[in-house]
Amino acid sequence: MFGWNESRKRPSLEDHFTQIDLAANSGHYLGRTYGPKKLRALRRMTIHRVFTLIDVEPRIPPHIDALIRQLTTTFQVTVVTTNWDIMVERCLEREGRSVLYSRQPDLRAPEPAPTGLPVWKLHGSGNWGYCEVCRCLTTGEIRLGKIALHFGWLLEPEDFNVFGAGEEVLRELGTAFRECLSCGGRLAARVATFSYRKNLDVPFFHSIWEEARDSLRQADRWLFVG
Repeated sequence: MFGWNESRKRPSLEDHFTQIDLAANSGHYLGRTYGPKKLRALRRMTIHRVFTLIDVEPRIPPHIDALIRQLTTTFQVTVVTTNWDIMVERCLEREGRSVLYSRQPDLRAPEPAPTGLPVWKLHGSGNWGYCEVCRCLTTGEIRLGKIALHFGWLLEPEDFNVFGAGEEVLRELGTAFRECLSCGGRLAARVATFSYRKNLDVPFFHSIWEEARDSLRQADRWLFVG
């Protein structure tokens, strides 16, 4: 699909996701055998695999902790990021600070309003589950790591049926904790891939972008880290 053979350099993840997104999001095939349904399945499986590779026991970074501590004790800080990882949240947790992902009240406990240091994650996060029915965001404890990975929110049994996987594969994967605590609907992970044709139709993303835009517009200073 990428004009690749054994003697050539492997395509980057950006190329991989862009090719899939260009075809799947417009309802087209990629080659003769990969239709939109297969491509969307491959997209979810690839993201799950990436989460698997980065789901390692974190080593505490003293220099990053020191930076976070200095910033949060000197300024009123808001974090805007396109990363899926939860490194910032882990640092804030070690500083004893709570994290605010959204100003929308939790449907399970509408009062009091959520508080904490704002962390606006424009492309989703590894510890988020999203309900398509009530559009409620479920976030996992930071200390538990990649919640979406552990609870199988990125995997759909139907995806494996497309590729002819046996029932034993589906049983081994499991789909624990897929029920939304607010409405009983099914939870899934929603993250935007790093391609220029990403799918950003998740309603919850829109409110996060609005919050991020307001934060950037009202800020006296921007600090770029990367």
